[in-house]
Amino acid sequence: MENESSPAPERMKIQMQLEAGMEMLQDITGQIELMTRLRENALKKWKKKSKNYSKLMDHVEAVESLRNRK
Repeated sequence: MENESSPAPERMKIQMQLEAGMEMLQDITGQIELMTRLRENALKKWKKKSKNYSKLMDHVEAVESLRNRK
């Protein structure tokens, strides 16, 4: 009789561990999604700043070219 009642608590323990593992997985997945969004936003800002820097340097080169002509 003891052997028949033993598996139920073990199954409950396994079920609780599985649920805890699923919660951890959901937390990790959420963190990954957040980090991905933050990375994408950072890349967009970097590209915009890079583009602005390139434009600025083009203007600087144009001004320097005009100065050198005189």
